[in-house]
Amino acid sequence: MRLSRLPSFVATLVVACIVLAPAATAQEQVELRGGVTDRVQQPLEGYRVAFRAVGLVDVIITPPTDVEGRYSVMVPIGRQYLAVAVFSPTGRRIALDGLAPIEADPGVADVDITVPIDARPAASAAGDPLDGSDRRFLAFVEDAAFVAGSRAEALVEFADLGAADALVATYVAAKRFRSLPDFEFGARLGFVGVDFAAPSGDRTGLTDLDVWAKYDFDRRLWSRAGLAVGALLTLPTGDEQTGQSADALRAELFGAARFDVGRFLVSAHAGVRFNDDGTIFGFDVDGETAVAVGAGISLPVADNLVFLGEISYEGERFVAGEPQAELLLGADWKPFREGSFRLAVAAGLEDGSPDSRAIVGYAFAF
Repeated sequence: MRLSRLPSFVATLVVACIVLAPAATAQEQVELRGGVTDRVQQPLEGYRVAFRAVGLVDVIITPPTDVEGRYSVMVPIGRQYLAVAVFSPTGRRIALDGLAPIEADPGVADVDITVPIDARPAASAAGDPLDGSDRRFLAFVEDAAFVAGSRAEALVEFADLGAADALVATYVAAKRFRSLPDFEFGARLGFVGVDFAAPSGDRTGLTDLDVWAKYDFDRRLWSRAGLAVGALLTLPTGDEQTGQSADALRAELFGAARFDVGRFLVSAHAGVRFNDDGTIFGFDVDGETAVAVGAGISLPVADNLVFLGEISYEGERFVAGEPQAELLLGADWKPFREGSFRLAVAAGLEDGSPDSRAIVGYAFAF
């Protein structure tokens, strides 16, 4: 049916709607744009900015930034928007504080965001103080580094125990849930084979199961530090006849920190471990409350290679026992975006520690 056959007022209304609809749509939205840089003004590619509409629950997330760190997104006009967070290419959420709301009108200015990390090539291997790509070996749990999403890690360890040699295969899994972005949860379990001198011979079995949860302060106290507190529970799932388990429950409360001091990342932790009574090789032992402390350093030497150093100490776990202390040197080589090879050697500094250890592993982030 042609417009000439419609009543004149209907035809006029139809034509007006067709002509004015694009103009009304254009007036309903405005482009919000800007750039994302790190603390030394290097542009960050692949980052997304989350804006919240003031007074509403609506959240708008921009497309990834381009190679120059620029972004743009269309938002409804006439509202105020506040940049509340930035998401890295791996999905890590970086909270933003102290920014003023922006009025979305045709004359809106660029919203430039500064993210408190160092994206220079010399620092990219170590990266953000909270980045979990170079997790510690001796204190994997008691580390202020957090996984961005999920991480699986497989390790094979060769240990000289003095009176025996041990081969331990360990699997580690860690996860951050979107509904609880400030927490990391994880578990660690291994299988051990021990070669004792005659007459005991070879023995095999599971190690104890570690489960943990820790809280990420997300730079609320200092922009150049990663801070965390957490709890670790060790369940006696192992066979005490292998010497890798004491058939005793252990709980730990700890605090951890990572500090960006330029080219290096320095980490440290301190905790208290509560040890239940147990049994080792058929002998009853009385549990003690022990202090556990440690420190580490990360040195990036290339874009995908980090050298690691660690030292750890734990007081006597049982009455008449020996303290444990180790010194470790290692490397984290990341030839792929999602995965890294991990190598380390450690030497015992106290009688309660293995004489020496060599560790080989692969970690996969997803």
